[in-house]
Amino acid sequence: MKHEKQRKRHARILAGLTACSLLVVGGIAIHDLGSRTAMAADNKVISGHACEPEGDDWFTDRSDPRYLENTGGVQSYMCPVVRDDTTGELDFVRVRVDNNTGSGPTPLSCIVHSVSVGGGSQDMEMESTTTAGVQTLEFDLNGFTEYDNGHYVIECVLGPYDRILSYRTAED
Repeated sequence: MKHEKQRKRHARILAGLTACSLLVVGGIAIHDLGSRTAMAADNKVISGHACEPEGDDWFTDRSDPRYLENTGGVQSYMCPVVRDDTTGELDFVRVRVDNNTGSGPTPLSCIVHSVSVGGGSQDMEMESTTTAGVQTLEFDLNGFTEYDNGHYVIECVLGPYDRILSYRTAED
């Protein structure tokens, strides 16, 4: 009887050690998989659908997955920029647009805003199109003030039937 109790006890101890070992190994494996984060140097391509109109949105057509289109009068759109490293700087910003009005009364233009953490200071850089068609507005950001822990916003002013296809950012 005594030997059988010892055998059961040894089996329980062995099962407990095995379970603990598996938990430790599983925890290490999950930690290794879970610790992967987005690299700050990632390129991020975001659909124009992420942009929101400043005013009424009933002239904003999001029905086509290829672009966001302004179907009314002149409208400003704000597009958020996602930051991985809140103390890093942007390498570049590129906005892909389709200018259907050419240089007409309101050329399509976009501005990159850099805003301080308290919202009290900002810097901006603007680019615009002068011809109709699909184009990429590229911002060189030379001399551009970039605030630690602040945020960025891209603002685009679209005329009737102008479109934002996508925008791309990269941090260094």
